[in-house]
Amino acid sequence: MKFIFDDHFKELKKLSRLSRLILLSFTLTFLTVLLGSTFALYQNWNIGLELTKSDLLKNAELGSYLIERNVINILKTLDTTKEKLESSIQTKTFNPQTVAGVLSQSLHDVNNYSSSDFLGLQLVIDKTGALIARSDGKSTENINYIDRYYFFNLKNNKNLNRTIGPLLISRTTNEWVFHVAVPIHDTKGDFFGVLAQQVIETEIINELKKYADIKSFDLMINQFDGIDASFIYPLPDTPNSPSIEELSRLGHMINQLHAKSGFELFQSIETNNQQIMIGFSHSPIFNMLTFVSVPLERLVERFLLKNAYLFTYIVLGFLFVSTLFYYLFCISVDLAASNNKSLTDPLTGLSNRRALDERIHPFLRDSMRTREPISVLFADIDLFRNFNELYGHEFGDVVLHEVAMALASCCKRPMDFVCRWGGEEFVAILPNTNGVAAAQVSQAMLESVRSLSPIFNSKPTRSITISVGYVTCVMNSKNMGIDLIDLADHAMQEAKNRGRNQAFQHPSDAALNES
Repeated sequence: MKFIFDDHFKELKKLSRLSRLILLSFTLTFLTVLLGSTFALYQNWNIGLELTKSDLLKNAELGSYLIERNVINILKTLDTTKEKLESSIQTKTFNPQTVAGVLSQSLHDVNNYSSSDFLGLQLVIDKTGALIARSDGKSTENINYIDRYYFFNLKNNKNLNRTIGPLLISRTTNEWVFHVAVPIHDTKGDFFGVLAQQVIETEIINELKKYADIKSFDLMINQFDGIDASFIYPLPDTPNSPSIEELSRLGHMINQLHAKSGFELFQSIETNNQQIMIGFSHSPIFNMLTFVSVPLERLVERFLLKNAYLFTYIVLGFLFVSTLFYYLFCISVDLAASNNKSLTDPLTGLSNRRALDERIHPFLRDSMRTREPISVLFADIDLFRNFNELYGHEFGDVVLHEVAMALASCCKRPMDFVCRWGGEEFVAILPNTNGVAAAQVSQAMLESVRSLSPIFNSKPTRSITISVGYVTCVMNSKNMGIDLIDLADHAMQEAKNRGRNQAFQHPSDAALNES
């Protein structure tokens, strides 16, 4: 069966020119849409990235300005209060009652010229870390700050005139605060204690929400002099907020980037197995670094949401284009299959006479171009009419099919062509085949058909034989008009005249090749 269908169905495997054109058009359209969509998405991603960068830097600058402005105001207040406290030390009137009065007056003065709600308690701490007085006038018993960063930093560094502590839980109010502190000196200029002002984190957050786009970032951190963060949004005890340890690690990692005056940075770092984008703002006044961050996955989510319509358009576009081209491709395949059927003999599965008419001329031209011989074989089943009368036409069709298989099996090369000429006649065209090879193929056909043993009603039928005529020629401009099939037919008739069941070569081969 393989040899019967090879000549024809290999044409079906090789798509028609129309099918190939449709596939090429689809590929080009698909690539064009894909490249255009990719470029559009890439542009949208870059635009979104730039907007995110702008938002991060803007929010970082806003947070930096908000905290810087209030720290400046706090330091002014602390300097005024500090002068009054050091004056009381000089006049030897420094005691808890005096200090409480100074703090109360300081609080009153602040409220007169400032409406800030950021400020918590003012604290006065002696050189041992013990709390002497607090601005709300409540008891200071058994409260000590010797372990606080701002206290021992001022105590151990005589040249410091102020310090800002990290974020912590207040021992007086249990709120998240950071402290702005200044040293208090005695008459000799020695360290006498610390004046500290609490800054309430929740109040800064409330102010931040009025001006900053809170939804555009996940985290804001503010740190002074490279120490642990003084301000964090959201606060560590809120849902989904990083732990203090993670924030501290992140803060130190950021600080290693050495932000300088006027320096703004937008980049990504790896933290907690998460890629984050960061915007910086640096204040040279207090060596204060403020940065805000957003996870890269948030950018991806925003990108997907904002471009959902574009993704939908791309998918629908691909589906429409694919469906259209698939429909056209199926039509072209059906046309190719229909064309193939029109070139195929339905009974034997071989090519038909129409296919021969299409193939013979290219074969002849190739022979003339390459100067290689071409052989044409014409085979006819001997006494097939008697066979039909004896066994019936239906069984005759079966025998025709078996003979076609036998003939096709003898023409094994890819370019060999076998077809049904009509009735019980068959034609084979063998390119690049000389007379000797044609004789061998003819003999193989005779033997292959002789070996057939059809069974009719469980009994063997009479033997089947064929007569074969063949002609071989090297085509040229002089003999191009000669009908080789007709010559092979005459040779076949001569084989029958000589007794059938044999092959005969046309006697004019030599003359054809000389002409």
